[in-house]
Amino acid sequence: MHRKKQPTTISTVWILSLASLLCTTQALAGDVTGSLALPDSISYEKPLGSCKDRHCFWDERNGVVASQRLSRELSNEIAVVAIGRSSETTPNSFDLHLRGGGVEPSTLVAGVGSTLRVSNDDAFERKPLLGNSKELSGSAMAARTARTLKLLETGTQLVTDKTLPHAQGYIHVLSKLAAVASVSDSGAFRFTDLKSGSYTVQVYFQDQLIAKKNISVPARGTLKLDTLAVSKSGTKK
Repeated sequence: MHRKKQPTTISTVWILSLASLLCTTQALAGDVTGSLALPDSISYEKPLGSCKDRHCFWDERNGVVASQRLSRELSNEIAVVAIGRSSETTPNSFDLHLRGGGVEPSTLVAGVGSTLRVSNDDAFERKPLLGNSKELSGSAMAARTARTLKLLETGTQLVTDKTLPHAQGYIHVLSKLAAVASVSDSGAFRFTDLKSGSYTVQVYFQDQLIAKKNISVPARGTLKLDTLAVSKSGTKK
């Protein structure tokens, strides 16, 4: 006797349903783009006075070259984030670099409970300080080494260096961090694959929250925001 083949209708329907669900889930995310209208006090800084630095070709001491302003590297100094529900794309680890005698980025926004990796990229010893952190308590950190720590409390903390007082940075630890945007030096920013829903876009510069805007991300496509005007005097958190 020959056994009848079992119908494959149920299996086929189940596979198609699963595929449809996966496609729908993946589609429920969109991109968000925008730009920042930055005052000169944020966009530019004065050249360093010593001709030993990399800006010495702007030598104003001879009176030939007019007073110049340096364009800031905004990706290191401005952070644009989305506050709302977290997802599998929400970052849970962040990097802070002790580099060139400074701190990069000088403005960092991270989620509470995330991991911070601090690396000394300089060829000399650094002594970083971060609030009450045991890992960054001012003890010597050899060149080309790194330390990690957990960011367990919300708030804004100052990063300094016992050997280089001018080196400063700020870490904002937030709850409900959903995404961190890429930022260009022109002030344009972009969030990629942000799950549909309601969020608050927040912009940070040094120790200040300088702009915020409530948005609703569509299930697919790109949401283009109007230009965000920011103020160095900050806004209420």
